[in-house]
Amino acid sequence: MFDELTNINEVITFFAIIGGLVQLLFIFNFFYSIFKGTKATENPWKSNTLEWTTPIERIHGNWPGEIPSVERWAYDYSKPGADDDFIPQNVPLKKMSQNTNFR
Repeated sequence: MFDELTNINEVITFFAIIGGLVQLLFIFNFFYSIFKGTKATENPWKSNTLEWTTPIERIHGNWPGEIPSVERWAYDYSKPGADDDFIPQNVPLKKMSQNTNFR
């Protein structure tokens, strides 16, 4: 009754085995990255939002000491007169204005 599906069954089984074996590559990469991979840098994308100010080390409570306060909008890029396009949310406006030249 299902003799015409024998070839399809063999092909599907072959590719299922190949797909399962390829998963070993992903598992190896996962554990290699955990134990031997390069460590992430602090705020690699120069994002302004507060979550990128947390230290890289895992600690209880995310931030050591006092929790930083939010001083500006999360997507506050390209401030006129600022030296950098990247100004984190937790930098006070007064501190930012000391480092800027308004001409």
